[in-house]
Amino acid sequence: MSERIKAKFNDREYEFDAGLTVLQAAETIGIEIPHFCYHKCLSISGNCRMCLVDVKPGPPKPSIACGTMLTDGMDVHTDTDEIRKARKGVLEFLLLNHPLDCPVCDEAYECKLQDYVYEYGAQSSRSISLHDKKRVYKRVSRGKLFLEMDRCIECTRCVRYFEERAGCLTFERMHRGHKLKIDTMLENIDSPFTLNAADLCPVGAMEDRKFRFKARNWDLLRVPTVCSSCSIGCNIDIDSFKDNIKRILPRENEEVNSCFICDHGRHDFDFINDNRLAKAVIKKDAESIEVDFNAAIEKALSTIEEIKTLKGGESLAVLLSPKMTNEELYTGKLLANKLGVKRVGFVAGYNKRAIVPVLSDILPNTLVSDDKTANSTGGRLLDIAEGEESFSFAHELLTAIEDGEINGLILFHEDLLALANTSEADVRRAIAKLDFLMLVSSNPLKLAGQADVVLPCLTYAEKNGSFTNHQRRVQRIRPVIKPLDGVKSELEVLTRLGRHFEDGFGFDKAEDAFADMAKNEARFAGMSFAGLGEFGVVLENN
Repeated sequence: MSERIKAKFNDREYEFDAGLTVLQAAETIGIEIPHFCYHKCLSISGNCRMCLVDVKPGPPKPSIACGTMLTDGMDVHTDTDEIRKARKGVLEFLLLNHPLDCPVCDEAYECKLQDYVYEYGAQSSRSISLHDKKRVYKRVSRGKLFLEMDRCIECTRCVRYFEERAGCLTFERMHRGHKLKIDTMLENIDSPFTLNAADLCPVGAMEDRKFRFKARNWDLLRVPTVCSSCSIGCNIDIDSFKDNIKRILPRENEEVNSCFICDHGRHDFDFINDNRLAKAVIKKDAESIEVDFNAAIEKALSTIEEIKTLKGGESLAVLLSPKMTNEELYTGKLLANKLGVKRVGFVAGYNKRAIVPVLSDILPNTLVSDDKTANSTGGRLLDIAEGEESFSFAHELLTAIEDGEINGLILFHEDLLALANTSEADVRRAIAKLDFLMLVSSNPLKLAGQADVVLPCLTYAEKNGSFTNHQRRVQRIRPVIKPLDGVKSELEVLTRLGRHFEDGFGFDKAEDAFADMAKNEARFAGMSFAGLGEFGVVLENN
């Protein structure tokens, strides 16, 4: 049990764990102390001087809260006239060189400098004669970052971040005094974690080039969810405007990704906004025609029934995807059992890296996975076949088709041309032998031209459900934008198929599927959808 100490904040006594700074202690009791340079995931710099407080016992002048350790019996005042005057003076110096370009700055509305000037700033400056001599730096692009260093307040967050978290020396303080400048010698910053610097920057000096001038912050709708780009399952917030995703930001979860994400995950949303399958397609008289969802389902069901009657359920195969949620994988498994399918599986990703707790090492060693799928672990825990090694299930499936053992295939998301580890000609020749091919995908697949039924479906940003990350942590995903008209989730597709058969089954929503999964799958026993909460639940190692 950690040592406890008592201290006063603004004449009220509180109890704290020992080892906290004054700023950290204030945060735990809900007292806001303004700051620029301090960040809990970075080393203490103490150079912005914005977090000044009165401390007794202590020096006869204000102390920095970020660098002063809280001691037993300490008396701290955070909002005296002297402290407000000191903060006002700090802001006055910062604004000597800061441009008045808030109307065109992407940081506006989320800018700490704006907030503090509103609360503490002077109505007029004592150095107004200097305002027409503000420093001016050239706006430059450095790969994924766009630099507007006129706005920089030299807090050094970026300097410390790249050295301590990204693991590369990128930015540095150059010159001294009023000529101090944060700069880099690199023309292109190619770290896979570059854009966290834009999040850490308290002003608009560093910007994400992809988001630059795309939307105003106050217009964006923010929804918490989980990244689908790899098996780590970083917690994220997705910002959208008029059902169009504009940016992805890290959402703090100390057990998964702290407050960071990789650049790939941050920018991996174009497939949601663009190039989507929007209409169901069926093949009729060797021609592909667009139909509604119900007509496509009826076509699929009639053909599946015919194959099942003539050749048995063993002649059908179902290829699921680790892009699907736990609830959808579970429902797909139920459908395969109902049809009597012997070959039901998915091509899982594999993470060959050791799982290293976030912030115990630099980010390239903690937030990178070789498994570029969101829910491989969920499929394994549901005992869905995957083959002995990567791609083997797809290879076995094509071999069975070639040998005439498989006559019908229901395929979700996966591009067999890439997965089978063989030539395109071999894959297409095998697929041509099928009596029936049904594709369910959110984006176009190369095999669509050979499919008898193509059904569009939702992305992870348009539906409810859960993913299981490589730590066996089950986490919620939530709908961020409205689905395209007539487009259904994989769960709805599987439910429509399942309810057709005698003693049919299906789930109206993800919560119902999760409850049934928790009832029938031992590894998910005792869990509830609501119980996943904001940060997920780790499964026991059973």
